Amino acid sequence: MKSIAKSIAIREVVICLGGLFATLAAARTASAQEPPPPPPPAAPGQGIGVGASAFLSGAAAVQVDYDTSAWDIEGMFSFADRDNGDGGRSRTYLQAGARGWFHLHHGSSSDFSVGGGIGILHASDAGPSVTTTLIEPGVRARVFVTPNVAVHAVLGLSIVVGDNPGGGGATGVALAPQPLFGLGFTYFFH
Repeated sequence: MKSIAKSIAIREVVICLGGLFATLAAARTASAQEPPPPPPPAAPGQGIGVGASAFLSGAAAVQVDYDTSAWDIEGMFSFADRDNGDGGRSRTYLQAGARGWFHLHHGSSSDFSVGGGIGILHASDAGPSVTTTLIEPGVRARVFVTPNVAVHAVLGLSIVVGDNPGGGGATGVALAPQPLFGLGFTYFFH
């Protein structure tokens, strides 16, 4: 019976030592974790760009855009001198305006903004000239198809104030049925 007791005691010692070695082998040395990397710096924006865009009221123009990471501002200008076909008379059109956008959300290659613009349209010929002011609040979605080229769509409300805003020769304010959707593109130099 002595040999059975010794073999049981040796077996327990072997099991305990095996468990101890397994625990030590599984344990790793304590090491400090590396700090997480800092967040990427905020994008500085696209800088200066040029393109073409349209007010919601339909006035299309050449556009110059200055874009930062939080907002951008657009200047728009258009000029035309057209023959009326009325004895050599011509009609001159001058359109200018500015829009500003605050970026609410940035995607990997897009942004969504809220803002609006104001523009002046002036047309003159041998008869009376017509001047209207556009006030257009709205939202804009912009997608960068390449790092330098963006296309955008604007959705909003067009308020027209001035000479003949709703047609018929009247002067005043119109919330007339205007196109409420505009498109454009911009090429950024960076």
